[in-house]
Amino acid sequence: MHPRIWHWDYLGLRPLLREVKGFSRTLREEQAMRILDLGCGVKPYTDLFSFAAQYTGFDVALHEHVDVVGVNWDLPFADDSYDALLSTQVLEHTEKLPETIAEIRRVVKDKGLILISAPMTFPEHDIPHDFWRFTRYGLRSLFQDFEILAVKPQTGYLSTLLLLWNVFLCYIPGSQYFLWPFFIMHNLLALGLDRLASMAGTSGSAALKDGYDRGYLALPESYVILLRNRKGPKG
Repeated sequence: MHPRIWHWDYLGLRPLLREVKGFSRTLREEQAMRILDLGCGVKPYTDLFSFAAQYTGFDVALHEHVDVVGVNWDLPFADDSYDALLSTQVLEHTEKLPETIAEIRRVVKDKGLILISAPMTFPEHDIPHDFWRFTRYGLRSLFQDFEILAVKPQTGYLSTLLLLWNVFLCYIPGSQYFLWPFFIMHNLLALGLDRLASMAGTSGSAALKDGYDRGYLALPESYVILLRNRKGPKG
């Protein structure tokens, strides 16, 4: 909830928080009152959804922040149990993807909103429970039975490389205590490079716009996909 410029993962956390805040505002306007946080971890975004009548944290292991324990591909909820669903950086740890997506579609009401973030460029983690990486086209294919409202890259080409450099430095013991000046430098440089690239990509030149979209935004650390559930014959 509070990404700091000296944190190694600032470049990943900052844009994700912006998207979750936007999702929260939309749900408040649509009066989505029952929300499922799928793969909630420590439920870092709870305060953003304080308006909800029910905000359920679901994860694979029980601890103080988890309300319900289970696996993503076999959700212990009735059909149409939730008005909306949030899932951040969980899809890559989901062993059975098609079954999980079918379960999401089942437990979220028709026309309910869904926000999911998933990595494209990030080292293996939570080993051995790390199974997938996603392109924007892969996400569109996986969620083709939903109404896809947006697919957004979270970092640009150079900011992704700088974030990965931060990740690499984290392998040095105690790096968070003495390498934070390097994290600040990399994070500020990444913000500036992303800003310059965005200005060029929106300058009005078709060639620059195409290069920005198909080049600079082609290597994000993660994507966020916003969906509206669409029940139909396949449901």
